[in-house]
Amino acid sequence: MLVTPDDATRLLHAQVPLLAHAEVAVSHVDADRVVARAPLSVNGNHHGSAFGGSLSLLGIVTGWLLAYAGQATATPSRNIVVADSHSRYLRPLHADLVAEARWDPDQAAAYRATLAKGERAAVRLRVTVAGDGGTALEQDNRFVTVPA
Repeated sequence: MLVTPDDATRLLHAQVPLLAHAEVAVSHVDADRVVARAPLSVNGNHHGSAFGGSLSLLGIVTGWLLAYAGQATATPSRNIVVADSHSRYLRPLHADLVAEARWDPDQAAAYRATLAKGERAAVRLRVTVAGDGGTALEQDNRFVTVPA
């Protein structure tokens, strides 16, 4: 299982090489919360604000990592896909991007119990991306995991 944010960052970069180019780095990871960051300098647009695609990418990847790190199994499955993703762009972001994924304890328990039975599990996660004093993106994602 993931031990450190650096381990999680290496995993993400190996899984999706684009994340290394976007300089995505995990700053916190445990079974109930993930925080990932990306610098504005390589994720900006021509307005000097964060590119919408970078906001969305960071949100999805942060949720994916929680679906991975939150499995209560000795060998967590990496066979996780995003099945739905709905983004609400709330305001421009003129600073580094900071994404946070958490889940409802009941959702987490149901997800873990389903995986423990060896069955495919789905979970809904809410992710926010913020910086410079406010939330720029709220994202609702549904991930599906097939047990290892």
